[in-house]
Amino acid sequence: MASAAEVENFLTGKYKLEKYRELGYRGLWNLSSGRSQQVVMQIDERFLVVSSPFAKADDLPLPAAMKAAEDYVFGIKNDEGYYVIRHVIPLADIDESEVEWAVDVVAAVADAIEQNSVGGDSL
Repeated sequence: MASAAEVENFLTGKYKLEKYRELGYRGLWNLSSGRSQQVVMQIDERFLVVSSPFAKADDLPLPAAMKAAEDYVFGIKNDEGYYVIRHVIPLADIDESEVEWAVDVVAAVADAIEQNSVGGDSL
C-alpha cells in the first residue's frame, strides 16, 4: 500500500503539476490527438481522485451533462462551477500504470464529451 506522501512525491516528480487546493494538483495532460486537457489530482490517505473538466455548469444543464457521459463508467461532479469526469483509485492497490491509465482515460473522456456536447476548445 502506498502512502499519500509517496503518491504525492511520485506525481510531482513525474508530471508538471501545480499545487491546487490542499493535497491537490493540476496540470495539462497531452492527448494522443495532439490536444491537451486539464487534469486535477487530489490525494488523501485512502484514495487518489483523478478528474478533468468538460463543461462550465452554467453552459450545460445537468441532464445534458449526464446524457453526454452516459456511455462512460466514471463519476460526474459539479466542482467549482465545472462538470468534471472523475475516477477514484484506492491507494492500497495503486501503481504507476494505473495512474497513467486513469489520467489518460479521464482526460480523453472529458475532451470527447466537451467536443461532442459543448463544441468548444479544451478548458
